[in-house]
Amino acid sequence: MQTILAIDTCTEVCSVSLYSRGEIISRFVQDVAKSSSLVLPLCDEVFAQAGLSVADLDVIVYTQGPGAFTGVRMCVSVVQGMSLAYDIPTLGFSTLEVMGFGAAQKYKTDKVAVALDARMREVYWGVYEKVF
Repeated sequence: MQTILAIDTCTEVCSVSLYSRGEIISRFVQDVAKSSSLVLPLCDEVFAQAGLSVADLDVIVYTQGPGAFTGVRMCVSVVQGMSLAYDIPTLGFSTLEVMGFGAAQKYKTDKVAVALDARMREVYWGVYEKVF
């Protein structure tokens, strides 16, 4: 069974989830200025609760943007540091795709459009359709 760490700091919510032995342990913060700076303490919390460490991971999944400038860089930097230090493979996902997947499941639809405020009067957007 895989042990997977999932990290997202690309939006207003900073979240960390650990999947191990059929259990999911999650932590998140929202509505906090510079929430991406809390990603390492959140990782420490999920590892402590599971009784595991970074060395126990099989893979790290993460959002790679688009999103907040600092949040994207924090996410990628933390993942890259863990990956290189412990030789752990990584898998990045588009923030828009992850949001679209969640929306499609929540609303039980095969088509979804996602938009994020890119600031400066611009928008990140994507349209997704289940094809199988």
